[in-house]
Amino acid sequence: MNHLRYVTLVALLAGSVFLPALPRVLCGAPGNLPAEANVNTEEALRTKARKLLDEVMDLLQAYQVQDAVRLAKALGAKPETLDVISLGLLEDMGLPAPIHIAYQDAKKGEDEAALDKARKAIGQWAQGYRKKTEAEWFDRAFTKSDARINLSEAWTDLIKFGNHGEPSVKEWLLLQVGFLGEFTAEADRYCIAMTMLSLLDRDELGEELGFKFQGPRFTDPTEKVLAVLSPWILKNLPYLYFHPVERALKLDRQARAHDTPSAEYRKTHPWNSNEGPNLIDPKNKPEDIR
Repeated sequence: MNHLRYVTLVALLAGSVFLPALPRVLCGAPGNLPAEANVNTEEALRTKARKLLDEVMDLLQAYQVQDAVRLAKALGAKPETLDVISLGLLEDMGLPAPIHIAYQDAKKGEDEAALDKARKAIGQWAQGYRKKTEAEWFDRAFTKSDARINLSEAWTDLIKFGNHGEPSVKEWLLLQVGFLGEFTAEADRYCIAMTMLSLLDRDELGEELGFKFQGPRFTDPTEKVLAVLSPWILKNLPYLYFHPVERALKLDRQARAHDTPSAEYRKTHPWNSNEGPNLIDPKNKPEDIR
């Protein structure tokens, strides 16, 4: 795996002390979007985001002290993002590729017997693992920013390059709203805003909210963007649909005009062949913005 871009990002956002490379995630599913509307309040989303950040920090701390057994026991964690982060950390510690691949293949094939066998193999390897020579980065405590960056790395690759559709994208978008309550630093909040925008249609946001862009980046101050973007997301989430080629959420204006969630509205008013998710613009390619 190529870890260079991730190490560079961590060095810029999380401090000057070197951190070990963490993997791009290539498999797994982030979880399911809650059906209850009241779970999407800002406070509920912040609580969910805080819990997820704490769980990722726990995994990073286990990695810091090279506790392979602890990471192996975390395999199978929910949401799936935690599972794949655990597996990636073990891989960076030297987990043999055949064991790693067997675990991934068993998950993809939903083969419980093979999955149990692969998990036991990882556990046996972890029991015999010996801590590597400590380097200077072991003296550095991981932060919530490190956890957010790891989650962003994992979820973005899952959404942009995996087989995960609307529920995964919407859940990741909602978590950004929750993250806002946990981060005050400009660097973190800017990255959160950019992640939000990478999951939405910029042209639509320009029409809806008056945003202006230079390339993929917005030109207004971060807090001005977040002040209107976060409420817009919570208000319009039911009317967003996932475009399979652009790998982003777009606004179903007809559904919104009828005050009906897009998924429900399209059951009785299906998309035409040249509109919505059926409209393919080859110029619109997935972006990799974290």
